[in-house]
Amino acid sequence: MAIISLRLAGMEGSECPVKAAYHHLHPHFLGNVAYIDIEFDFTPGKEIQFFNNLNRAITELENGKLRDFRRFTVIIVDHSDPLSGCLHTMPGNQGSTNISDLFEHLFTPRFRAVLGRHEDNVLLLLACGGVVNVTEARKELATMHLFATIVAFTHTAFVPWFAQEFIANFLQNRFVYKKHTPKAICLEEATQQRWSSQDFTGPILDFVHWVPLFHFNVLLANA
Repeated sequence: MAIISLRLAGMEGSECPVKAAYHHLHPHFLGNVAYIDIEFDFTPGKEIQFFNNLNRAITELENGKLRDFRRFTVIIVDHSDPLSGCLHTMPGNQGSTNISDLFEHLFTPRFRAVLGRHEDNVLLLLACGGVVNVTEARKELATMHLFATIVAFTHTAFVPWFAQEFIANFLQNRFVYKKHTPKAICLEEATQQRWSSQDFTGPILDFVHWVPLFHFNVLLANA
């Protein structure tokens, strides 16, 4: 499996929870897990660096050292606007756009083709809760058809560090222990904690609303 981290520039230390998940999974996969970290900044004139780095990674996945990898977990680390649910495209609160537009830039045709190797891909969206708390933003997220499961967090002051253990255990439950339903994964994680089901209309079904001790919620969905 390949873990691909796409991080907004300027979020120092935000890669640490993803690295921790990689090291947590490494022994389970006997080393057959890759970690790719790419920073993005769509400030005019700077976006070319992201595309260059992304294309280099995709080349390795297409016909390089990583060509045999078939399953993917994409982790996007970003800020979101609490009112609109838009995701930031530049550091320092200098720009944001809707989910569909940002994903159109992040997931280029070559990237989508690589992700299409397997139907059991996972997307983890490490951003403040506006991205799922705002109805229109959540509807946009539901149109993503590259992933079997989407995970996002609802807390308006979400900090990726606080989700470090959850992310590692979630990926272990999903890819090592083969627990594919959100309820099964959350029940594993939620010992002595509470969860409740919620139903949403649209492409995303079977959300599980989980309230952990860290006081942020997580939404999981099989798309």
